[in-house]
Amino acid sequence: MSQPLKLNAARGRVTSYWLTGVLLTFILAKLHGNDWHGTADIHTHIEIIAAFLAAVVGLMALVRFYSKKDNKFLFIASGFLGAAFLDGYHAVVTSKYFSHSCLRTCRP
Repeated sequence: MSQPLKLNAARGRVTSYWLTGVLLTFILAKLHGNDWHGTADIHTHIEIIAAFLAAVVGLMALVRFYSKKDNKFLFIASGFLGAAFLDGYHAVVTSKYFSHSCLRTCRP
């Protein structure tokens, strides 16, 4: 690879890092001081999303492990799949549909 191509790639990365930093700072300034009011439903949805993302990363790491046989990816896969299981369990247990008071009256 020639030197100008490396230089252009490095400038592009630096520019994207700066834009990401400025964007996140702008978002922080806009949202600073706002109150966040969460509910059980929002918590359950966020936990389901976290479990799904962890499962996807774990499965991708397993595919990488079976294609190249590098133990590092097996450890990453087992960690993310374990986190996906725990997040999924936490989503189910803390869901309002499985609360003690709702088991008799709530219908999904």
